[in-house]
Amino acid sequence: MKIQQHCFLVLKEEENICRMNIVKVEVLNEMIEVSLTKNLAGIMLSGDCNDLDNIIKSLYTITINEHAETKNIKYIDMSTRVLELAYDIRHALQGDRGFEFIDNGMTKEIMKYHNTIASNKNVYYSCSYIFTEMVYCMLAINELIDLKARGKKSVFNKAIQCSK
Repeated sequence: MKIQQHCFLVLKEEENICRMNIVKVEVLNEMIEVSLTKNLAGIMLSGDCNDLDNIIKSLYTITINEHAETKNIKYIDMSTRVLELAYDIRHALQGDRGFEFIDNGMTKEIMKYHNTIASNKNVYYSCSYIFTEMVYCMLAINELIDLKARGKKSVFNKAIQCSK
């Protein structure tokens, strides 16, 4: 597997002050890409259909069901804002937001060797999200994960995979 270096925007809380840092990370090819928008007013999330689907499932897993969980009623508004992010990502996955074609390394020689015909590009879907809303969503997601972790039901399933 090919390892690539990428930069990520990370929100850290130090001494009750939130700081945004750019972190360089080495990751495998399969991933979500986060980049700045053209006018630098927000971020653009992009990834293939499996990556975006995993994010949507993760966001649905951590949000509060307003009809089933009455003890956590104060987190409903927070969950609604996180679900708005899931809505935008879902529409990106449907092709309603943006997409681009990325080379996947498939060449004519590889296709001939495997005796198959395949595309030499992958489709990456994308959606843009404004910085202020994304910062709120990051904080809300952390709070909702803590809330789910305190409950009896484990939040870490196939949709949320922890890496060490």
